[in-house]
Amino acid sequence: MRENVTPLLTAVPDTGTNTIIVGHDDLFEAGTGIYPDPQGIAYLLKPDGNGEFELIANLLPEEWVELSEGVELPEVTPMEVEPSGGMGNGTGQIAAESSQGWTPGDSFSLVTPPPTYEGPLAPGEQANAEFVDQLEGEELLDELQDGGYVIYFRHAQTERDFADQVTADVNNFSTQRVLSEFGVKQSLAIGEGFELAEIPIGSVTTSDYARAVETAAIAFGEYQKDSALNFLPFEDYTDAQVEEMRANVLPLLTAVPETGTNSIIVGHDDLFEAGTGIYPDPQGIAYVLDPDGNGGFEIVANLLPEEWVELSGVNPEVPVVSLTVSTTTYLPATLWIFNK
Repeated sequence: MRENVTPLLTAVPDTGTNTIIVGHDDLFEAGTGIYPDPQGIAYLLKPDGNGEFELIANLLPEEWVELSEGVELPEVTPMEVEPSGGMGNGTGQIAAESSQGWTPGDSFSLVTPPPTYEGPLAPGEQANAEFVDQLEGEELLDELQDGGYVIYFRHAQTERDFADQVTADVNNFSTQRVLSEFGVKQSLAIGEGFELAEIPIGSVTTSDYARAVETAAIAFGEYQKDSALNFLPFEDYTDAQVEEMRANVLPLLTAVPETGTNSIIVGHDDLFEAGTGIYPDPQGIAYVLDPDGNGGFEIVANLLPEEWVELSGVNPEVPVVSLTVSTTTYLPATLWIFNK
């Protein structure tokens, strides 16, 4: 174990950053002779570049906040939490509970099943099947990291797929479809992908429906709701109703994000089809739109939930992550943090 862990403890971080390691007691003791206790404790190591290190501090979880004393913290808007409404818990609790059993890197093994259809494809389904990315790979990642795009997600997978808008009460989640276990995994994968790819997010907007709110809460944490993203309460729409949904959704699709950020929308299939002519399938798929500032947009890519981590280019076999930490005077340094 000492041979396994020593290269991690002695590796010098990139200039101006610190390396974070989240590991276990026995490994750290094997490498340093110190048994780290209690759980959650962190040790700060200063590698010398010659295969050695100096242990210079340890901190409990709450001591990181104390360490920041005197630093002006940004104002944070708390995540909106739904009342229990028959779901058994609020959305905030669902977001917290959803990560139980989830390990960072699990996104790399996620596979979203392709859509299945009965009979000939409808025009929107055909447009979805024939869509060709205008940007992909590093070019797409560079563009997203610069910001300026609207990213529209169809909510993650639900337990069943049916038109609940006919009978659902948008204020009572118990009357609506909710995410399945796989949908929760998709949402976690989306969040992990955005974090690994370092894609800047400005606003996150959802419909009032449980499945959209859950997807946004799990993937991104904070969100705001906009009823313009809601279905009309019909299963089969007239042309006038499609135009009404189009008028509702277009202002969101064409709004230019704040400089250096991307706008996230978590909504539904029919609304996106009304605005673009494309029926987004399967559940969890995202389309990337480039608004031109004049009320129009170009659709440049689509991605499945697991493709966000692939876009990051991160190697799933390398678990150590370097993070910039500005509150410490020891740069570069290594932080060994133990799992809770």
